[in-house]
Amino acid sequence: MESVKKVLCISSLDTSGFSGIGADINAISSLGVQPLPVIVNHAIETQEAVVDVVPVAREIVEKAVKVGLSEKLDAIKLGMLGKNMDLVAGLLPGGVPVIADPVFVSTSGHLFASKQEIEVFANKIAPKATLITPNVAEAELLLGVKIRTDDDARIACLEIHKKIGCGVLVKGGHLSGTDYLAWRGEVEVFKGDRKEKALRGTGCVLASMIAAHVAKGYDVHEAVEKSKASMNRLIESAEPAGRKYWLNVAGILRKDAERWETWNSLSEAIPEFLAVLKNEHIPEVGINIGFALPEATKKEEVCAIDGRIVKTMEGPRVRLRVKFGAGDHVPRIILTVMRFSREMRCAMNLRYAPETVAKAKHLGFVVGSFSRTAGEPGQGTMEWGVEIAVKTAGRVPDLIYDTGDVGKEPMIRLIAENPEKLLEKLRKLVG
Repeated sequence: MESVKKVLCISSLDTSGFSGIGADINAISSLGVQPLPVIVNHAIETQEAVVDVVPVAREIVEKAVKVGLSEKLDAIKLGMLGKNMDLVAGLLPGGVPVIADPVFVSTSGHLFASKQEIEVFANKIAPKATLITPNVAEAELLLGVKIRTDDDARIACLEIHKKIGCGVLVKGGHLSGTDYLAWRGEVEVFKGDRKEKALRGTGCVLASMIAAHVAKGYDVHEAVEKSKASMNRLIESAEPAGRKYWLNVAGILRKDAERWETWNSLSEAIPEFLAVLKNEHIPEVGINIGFALPEATKKEEVCAIDGRIVKTMEGPRVRLRVKFGAGDHVPRIILTVMRFSREMRCAMNLRYAPETVAKAKHLGFVVGSFSRTAGEPGQGTMEWGVEIAVKTAGRVPDLIYDTGDVGKEPMIRLIAENPEKLLEKLRKLVG
């Protein structure tokens, strides 16, 4: 069995929890790579400011780094080193890719590195690095020039690359959001948008993800490309934590797992629905079945059949493909229902028949209904109709029906927590 890839992560502990080695560990682990952490400073921070930076004793740092280097490493990631910059520089080996995030200055403007320490980084660490990832302020300190525009950042990126020789990724989050990668004599542009969110830890997470991808065998360009794509998702879904926004790497993993579980549950259930349904249960518009993510608020977060279950001479048939964002009426029903109960995430439509409604009531189902003529012009029928049915019943019904209108087919909607429970209700109803 292939051994897990490993990244030696040498950085500082940020007590605010937004950045530093905590963020590094989360980011590297999220990509299936094992982080080996070495703490070189305790950065005592609030959300807004750096209170103090306390270096770890040099003999402890040296011992920890040497033990880490005794492992079979696939990459090394460097973060804020501060007063231990020269010590770490002297311990770096050859033959292992090094991704170095300079971290000279905090978001609040606190200097983490003296002029001498910046020179150590430029002269002793960067030449051994595969890639360095300065932000605009750090690139200015490395080059000794002001960077005011995107074009300045691009030129500075190439100049640092030529001067030091390693790959350089200048992060333009403080300008337009565009990043520049100088690699093998050329500059590539990674377009981005400046985010107005008060973010912390973005540099740590990005550099750590790059290190993890390099450890897995990707070249620098591929590693940056993949990491940037992940960062865009993380930034979009960043969660408010006091006055700042937190990059919840584990949350992205959870959401990915939820998407797979939702998609897989619905996919596996469709053949069972087909085995229960008969042509007599299928309305003229066909049947759709949907299953939403736990926190769904928009159609793209509802998985549904891409098409419809339809009548054929051989019985109900469907192209067996489900995807997020498919369908219309059923996803809208689910999203409206979830405003009242987050657990009720699954629904389908069926052909209306009075005897089906009567049987549902006999079975003890909670049954709701609405009239298509009751809504205001311009209102979405599914939204207000389902809302009326829920409010009238005092809870989310198991079944909601309407008897149609001019040009509108009457319809039944069956609602449950998940495909398994929806199938159970369907079997009772049509069995």
